[in-house]
Amino acid sequence: MKKFLSIALALLMVCVMLPVVALAAEKTASTYDELTNAISTANDGDTIKLLADIDLSQTITVNKTITLNMNGKKLYNTSDLWEKPTDDNWSLISVRGSGNLTITGNGTFAAKVNDCYAVDVQGGATVTIKNGTFIGNVHAVYVLTGTANVEGGTYSVQQKYPDPAKADEFVLNCYDAHHKDGTARINVTGGTFKNFNPADNKAEGKGNNFADNSLVVQKNNTVQNNDFYVGNAANEVIAAASKGEEIFVLNGTTLTNVPAGVIIQNGTDGEITVNGEKIGPNEGGDSGYVVPAPTTIVIITPSEDTTPKTDDQKNPSTGANDVV
Repeated sequence: MKKFLSIALALLMVCVMLPVVALAAEKTASTYDELTNAISTANDGDTIKLLADIDLSQTITVNKTITLNMNGKKLYNTSDLWEKPTDDNWSLISVRGSGNLTITGNGTFAAKVNDCYAVDVQGGATVTIKNGTFIGNVHAVYVLTGTANVEGGTYSVQQKYPDPAKADEFVLNCYDAHHKDGTARINVTGGTFKNFNPADNKAEGKGNNFADNSLVVQKNNTVQNNDFYVGNAANEVIAAASKGEEIFVLNGTTLTNVPAGVIIQNGTDGEITVNGEKIGPNEGGDSGYVVPAPTTIVIITPSEDTTPKTDDQKNPSTGANDVV
C-alpha cells in the first residue's frame, strides 16, 4: 500500500510540474458586439462560429491566429465603413500585424455597394480562405503587406474599376510597390472568379499570374458564362462536363477524368496532358481536341467446352472420334 501511494504521489508531482497547455476553444457570435468581443478574448488557435448574419458598423480587425467559421452566415454592412473611424479601414474584415486568419464555413462577405472591400491584409499578416462568397468594390481581396492564400470560394466585384478596359481586372489585388518587393503576395490554388482570370490579369501589370501552375479553366467561354475556375473548382467543372461542351484550358498542364466527347481547347502556350494524352497548343484547330472514349480490351479465355480436341480424344457418349 505504501509503495502504491509513493507511486501515485510521484505521478502527481510530475503532472503539477508539466506546463499548462491551453486547449483550442470555440466561441460563438450573433451580433457585431459579440463578434468583436469574441475576437478580443480569443486565444491563438480558437475558432469563432457565427450563429446569425451580422451587419457590421465598423471594420472587424484580427491580429491573432484564429479560425472564423462562417457557418453559412453573412457579414455585410448597410452603412459606409470606408475609412471610418480611421483611414486604414477599407474592408468588412482586416487581418493585421501578427494576425493569421482562416476563413471557412461557406459564408458570405457582402460589402455595401460603392463602399468597401470584402477582406484586406495589412502589416505582414496572413489570411487563408477555404471557401465562401466574397463580394467587394473594385477589389474583393486586397493585400497591402502580407499574404492572402486563396484555396476556394467565389469572388466578384459590384463597383467596377473606372477604366472600362480594366473593369474586373482587380478582383484580387496587391499594393503594387509591395508586391514588387515581395512583401505583398496572393497565392491562388482554388476558387471561382467572375470576369477575372487569376492566371492572367492586370492587377500587378499585364500578364500578372496569382495562380502559379494551378489549373485554370473556363467552360464554354461565353459572355454569359465568363467564370474562371481554379484547382478543385476546375476539376469539378471538368468532371461534370457533358459531351459536346467545351473546356478552355488557360493555365496548368494536367487534366484527368475528362468525360468522352468533351472538347478541350488548349489555350496555354505549351503542351498539356488530357487523360494521359499529350495535347499541343491549338490541337484540333478551332474545333479543339475531342476527348475519345476509353479503349476497352476484352480478353476471352477459352472454356473447356470450346477447346478443340485432338484426334484421339473420344466422345464419352459414342466412343467415336470428335470432329475438329
